[in-house]
Amino acid sequence: MPGPLIVLQAHWVLRFAVVTAIFGTIACGRLTQSTAEKAFLQEHPEYVIVSSYTGEGWEGVGYHHFNYRKPGDARMYSVMWSFEQNDDGSWKVTGRTEEEVVESVGSINR
Repeated sequence: MPGPLIVLQAHWVLRFAVVTAIFGTIACGRLTQSTAEKAFLQEHPEYVIVSSYTGEGWEGVGYHHFNYRKPGDARMYSVMWSFEQNDDGSWKVTGRTEEEVVESVGSINR
């Protein structure tokens, strides 16, 4: 018969495995920031992403917001892209909003 220490260790190993599996399943179906930014920079390698975040979405669908600058332009732009997950787990861009200027250097709100 196994000692109490071995049973206790096995219990924690099982808990760790279950928690890891749950987080792995959740993460696999969600669009990540790095995946979205990689797609954006493949299309616009000369742009500089100032900030980005995944907004609304659900399993297999995500909307990612980008704020970025263009070379030689002091303004900051914003756009949102929609993504859908393929059967193989990769993501494809399925839509884009129109680009908006969100800031310009030297502009002051009075």
